[in-house]
Amino acid sequence: MDIIVARFAKDVSWTNQFKNSRIFVYDKSSDKNDYIKLPNIGRESHTFLYHIIKNYDDMSDYLCFLQDNPFDHIRNDIKSNGLQFFIESFDKTMEFKSIPKHIWAYQANWENIDEYKHIDYLDDSNMFDFYPLGVYFNCDLNGNPCNPEWYLKTTIFDMFFIDCPVQNKVFFTPGGQFIVSKSAIHVRKKIFYEKILEEFNRIDEEMYFKLHPVYTGHQKMAWVLEAVWAYLFNKHFKSKYDN
Repeated sequence: MDIIVARFAKDVSWTNQFKNSRIFVYDKSSDKNDYIKLPNIGRESHTFLYHIIKNYDDMSDYLCFLQDNPFDHIRNDIKSNGLQFFIESFDKTMEFKSIPKHIWAYQANWENIDEYKHIDYLDDSNMFDFYPLGVYFNCDLNGNPCNPEWYLKTTIFDMFFIDCPVQNKVFFTPGGQFIVSKSAIHVRKKIFYEKILEEFNRIDEEMYFKLHPVYTGHQKMAWVLEAVWAYLFNKHFKSKYDN
């Protein structure tokens, strides 16, 4: 397992507990240390994309992407058993197949849940190797009710996919922390991730920040990617860069 940590000025000594994994700590602070330095843009989403691109041809079979304080955004059952134990004893043959069950368990009280049960890729036999470490939330294609003006359809799905992979509701876990296989990452060519990374250099952010002044100075793509990681790696959705 490769463990990728996006750090900004927090203590990441908790990574010392991992004994059977390669650890990559990327640091965007001004602290003096031996971590891999990156410019302070794009929060953890930028870091995760950078790692995928930089190490596209040199990955372990499975990768775990974490924030520098991962514990605020992981499920209680993972915390209670210990993050290190869960990650390094991760059962690849079973846990990836459990994702649909988690979705329906967490969303059991949502309206119109039956409309999603016909989607064939949610069948266990067709699942892809992506495992979010947090609790599922949902939003519409504009980010409501979680983050209005995310504009997921125009900023991600229309730009990078041939067809929009969802009708309305997008499932995601806050914090954007997950385990994914190398094979799921390699469903996309490297240029796919490079093109998304380029979006972090956009300067036309006014439409987002006018309603969210607290985010001024941060690229909205950091939050947009938090909502769509599972869709980026899903082999059942075709991107504009697959051929």
